[in-house]
Amino acid sequence: MGDGEEAPPAWREYILTAEQIEEIELRVAWERRARRRKAPSWSPDTDPPWRSLEHSFVAALKACRDISTRDLETILTRGEVPISGRRNDLVSDDMLPVRIEKLVAAAERRVFFLEINAIWAAYNEPVDRAMPRVGSLSIELNNVRIHWPILVTALQETGFAIGAKPQQGRSRGSPPKEVTQRIAAPARKRGRRPEIFNAVVAKMRVDLEARRLTPETLDAKREKELAADYQVSRDTARRARNTVSPRSRSSRR
Repeated sequence: MGDGEEAPPAWREYILTAEQIEEIELRVAWERRARRRKAPSWSPDTDPPWRSLEHSFVAALKACRDISTRDLETILTRGEVPISGRRNDLVSDDMLPVRIEKLVAAAERRVFFLEINAIWAAYNEPVDRAMPRVGSLSIELNNVRIHWPILVTALQETGFAIGAKPQQGRSRGSPPKEVTQRIAAPARKRGRRPEIFNAVVAKMRVDLEARRLTPETLDAKREKELAADYQVSRDTARRARNTVSPRSRSSRR
């Protein structure tokens, strides 16, 4: 390259950040565990069509090995598959789940917390009247549920071989027999579920990034408060904080 020539775009632009690498590693690890699990119990005759976020992902991964968690996230962010959940920006004692697929689709960035059935979404600008006009434009969507038959249809239309032949007497959107047959719930292995701990760590980092929480506030919170905020045990909350904030770990030694 001669003098005065502009250098081509630096290949460093495409290097993933440490947070992105960790997010990918967590997704791959969760996907491996999910494929080893038994498909969650569900029957089209006795169960409602809405399934939890976690169960929907596990069932889809078990039904077709070509599907990945990234594929499922992409399908759900199109805004075509019905999704319900509770918004943390709407405060009400009798707050019922609302349809949130359009909110998920409109987000600039999303993080799926499969283990706790939640989605964090961030926006560049308000997308509805309920969102604040100033401050952090992010929403935490809890108790997320997916309309399973329509998700199966969306996967089929994308080209995935998940139930090519619907059950007889049912619409094209019905899940395949191998997916819908009732299976006993898998037995829990001894020890703590690592995905719960990983989800709390990821959620704490998202809260810090969204400025809903500062490092100082996180360090100052009592374990009882952290456990209540993240709906886990005090031990899990403490270990998650120590992972996110090494300063907190050293100050408690």
